[in-house]
Amino acid sequence: MIITWIEDDHRAGGALLQDVGNAAEPGTEERRNRLEAFARLWTAHGDMMAAAVHPRLGSVQAWPDPVAAALDLQQEVETLAVDLAEREAQGDGHWQPAFQRLLDVFARQCRVEETDLVSALKALPPEQVAEATRTAEQLRR
Repeated sequence: MIITWIEDDHRAGGALLQDVGNAAEPGTEERRNRLEAFARLWTAHGDMMAAAVHPRLGSVQAWPDPVAAALDLQQEVETLAVDLAEREAQGDGHWQPAFQRLLDVFARQCRVEETDLVSALKALPPEQVAEATRTAEQLRR
C-alpha cells in the first residue's frame, strides 16, 4: 500500500502542476490555488517519506545515496512551490522560469523515488513494508 501511495502522490502532484501550466492567462488566482494545493500535497508526501520510507532504507548502500537525493529534491520542490504561490499572490507575471524549474525538480524527485526508493522498498522483508504502510497510514489520517 505504501508504494501505491507514493505513486498516487506522484500522479496527483503531476496533475496539479499540469493544471498550473495550463491555466488560462492571467490565471493568477487559479495558479496560486493549484500551487498551494500542490505545496500541501508535497509537504504531506515528504512527511510520509521521511517517517515511513527513509528510515527503513537508511541502510541502502548505493552511490549516490538515493535517500539523500530524495530529501534534497523534496526540500527544493517544497521551497519552489511555496515561492511560486507567493509570487502568484503578488501578481508576478514572470513565473514561467521558476515554474519550469519546479517541473524539472519534481520530475527528478519522482524519478529517484520510483526507480531507487520504490525498488528498495520492494526488496525489503514484507513485515518492514507493512510497518512502513502502517506509519504512512497514521500520517495520512
